[in-house]
Amino acid sequence: MNESKMTGETESREGIKKFLSTIFGFLISLAIFVVIYVLSILQRDWMIGDLIPPEYVTHFVAILPGPLWTDTILLYLFPIASFAVFYFISPYTTIFFIKLHQLIYRSKKRFNYGIVKLGSQMKPFMIFRRSLIVSLFSFSISALIVQAGGWSLFRAGGVLNPILNEAEGIFLGTFFIIPFVLLLFFPIWLLEDSGVVIFRNYPEKRRPPIIEGTHAPYINVLQGYAGISTIIILITYVTATLAESGLGPAVLTPIILIVLPFFITGLFSFAVYFYEKNIPKLLNKIQPRLDKLNLSDIEIPKFNEMKKN
Repeated sequence: MNESKMTGETESREGIKKFLSTIFGFLISLAIFVVIYVLSILQRDWMIGDLIPPEYVTHFVAILPGPLWTDTILLYLFPIASFAVFYFISPYTTIFFIKLHQLIYRSKKRFNYGIVKLGSQMKPFMIFRRSLIVSLFSFSISALIVQAGGWSLFRAGGVLNPILNEAEGIFLGTFFIIPFVLLLFFPIWLLEDSGVVIFRNYPEKRRPPIIEGTHAPYINVLQGYAGISTIIILITYVTATLAESGLGPAVLTPIILIVLPFFITGLFSFAVYFYEKNIPKLLNKIQPRLDKLNLSDIEIPKFNEMKKN
């Protein structure tokens, strides 16, 4: 009885540790909404400063109906809805990305596909890393929409400074884009967690053997684009906003843009939690589809086992 209780307590502590970054992100994101609301009340009732545009309270994300409090609820619910959709379509998305991978690599010499049995542990840093890439990619997609002239989809009203309008549009648009981006990343995460890999050896060539997950080309492209584009966007809008507005209240906008990818992970913290908790079920759902591909079960030898005697 005591051993069972101790085991449960250990698993509970490990669960909390695993989702520590997720919990922290959620609390920070919630605090941001509370701060916006509190500052708006202070501005309205006490005429303190001019830090929060009134449209943030009456509309927040322009494309969503309702004021700040309803938008907040929707922005937390949409990522959960994205996971629910993905849960049902996961067998189809997994096969799609594997087939696409085979099509991409068809122009190269034949690769062998197989399945590696993976462990069940996931370090907190990996969960944070996955979430951060989603945030960065959402940030960059929001910037593309804004730069195409769509800032008014996200920023209600507007100010005379066009750079500030665009910067705030990117900030608000990132909130809205998150659920759609998750529908792209959930399948890639599951492909990684499924253990489907490719292998190719080149014994007669001056080239090392290749073994990598079939998720690798997708995630490498997405995170590479997200990282580079985010740096360019931040440099462009932070310098332009400071040049146009100086160190007045508008200085908050570039500061928020810099920290946005970190605290916005809290918006989809519940979706990430549900994904991690449902990994066994998801793997079971896609297994019949993987069986039809006749993938071989393979085992990666340990380094000492590959050493020459």
